[in-house]
Amino acid sequence: MNLRTRLDSTRAPLSWDVIVVGGGPCGAAAAWSLAGRGWRVGLVDRQAFPREKVCGDALLPDALHALRRLALADEVFKAGHRVSSLSIVTPGGRELRVPGEFLTLRREVLDAILHRGAVRAGAEAIQAEAVAVFETGRRVRVEFRSLPPIEARTCILATGAETRLVQAFEGVAPVPPTAIASRRYIRSGHSLDRLMVTYDRGLGPAYAWIFPLGGGWFNVGVGSLWGARLARDHPALFDRFTALCPEARAVMAAGEASGPLRSAPLRCGLDERVLRPGRLCLAAGELAASTFPFTGEGIGKALETGLLAAEAVGGFLSGDERGLEAYGPAVRQLEPKYRAYHAAHRLLNHPRLMELAAWRLNRSPWLAARLAAVLREEEDPRALFSVSGLLTSFFR
Repeated sequence: MNLRTRLDSTRAPLSWDVIVVGGGPCGAAAAWSLAGRGWRVGLVDRQAFPREKVCGDALLPDALHALRRLALADEVFKAGHRVSSLSIVTPGGRELRVPGEFLTLRREVLDAILHRGAVRAGAEAIQAEAVAVFETGRRVRVEFRSLPPIEARTCILATGAETRLVQAFEGVAPVPPTAIASRRYIRSGHSLDRLMVTYDRGLGPAYAWIFPLGGGWFNVGVGSLWGARLARDHPALFDRFTALCPEARAVMAAGEASGPLRSAPLRCGLDERVLRPGRLCLAAGELAASTFPFTGEGIGKALETGLLAAEAVGGFLSGDERGLEAYGPAVRQLEPKYRAYHAAHRLLNHPRLMELAAWRLNRSPWLAARLAAVLREEEDPRALFSVSGLLTSFFR
């Protein structure tokens, strides 16, 4: 009996231990963790997988670490393209290269792998659009546009930048998106062996990237603050970038675009107010603004907050009435990293200081090693993205 038949054949809402709304990296990670422990998990998404997703398609070390916890790293690495260097271009045009372990993979492929992993672990996929989530006594009820409602003992909301469902909870007012990013796929004969992110002042208050995907494909994109004038004209910003940046010019000159420029909002910086919208519901991933400022990287912390939410829900389902309360403090332990990336982002308002930092990073093996360790999340980023960290490098 399939899911729709089961839903239609009973008057009472079908029940699970936990409903995860949102089948992207965050939701899939949470569903994988809980289903793997034997809990009945419904994994809801309005789209079928694989499905297109606007993203930079780059996986930094924190995402790779989370994928190893999910036992999916081998499958992802097999499908992806390995890159061993990240290049950051300052507003003044100074290029800083940082070695590391990076991977690029189209989100439609990555998300499909994660979703399949959750289903293999035992989660039941539900393709439907959730229109309302509310608590009734000791249960959570999820209502759909095209299916009868379902109930669960608890719920994890992982709907990305879409905040509609969480706004229905009393007292929850998520911050609006903080940035907007746009990307285009280019197939090109140009060779590039590193990830590139540029904050060149010629772009104005914006940033841009070129990420090689392997097989001659590139993800080329631009981003700006939400509500800024540039956000309303990303096609022009994209054209400016591909004319201004030598590597972007070379990629475009030797290739052709596949499909239009596509855009999506970003929620950056960690929004603690939505972590627990109700007594029985948790919010994770980009819904809780888990994307990093400065880099716009969000997959790693989406996975990590999904796993943290699953840990709290697992405790609650096992009989710990206060289990869900552990989630907020666990996520707050990530705050120092967000404050550090906020500090790095503020450097963009001080070009001379940023140029000095880049100059020192290119000349100080000690400082360069600290940056690589920060990207691997082996060192507190506050020690690097600070004036004291910069001054210390002169004595190392």
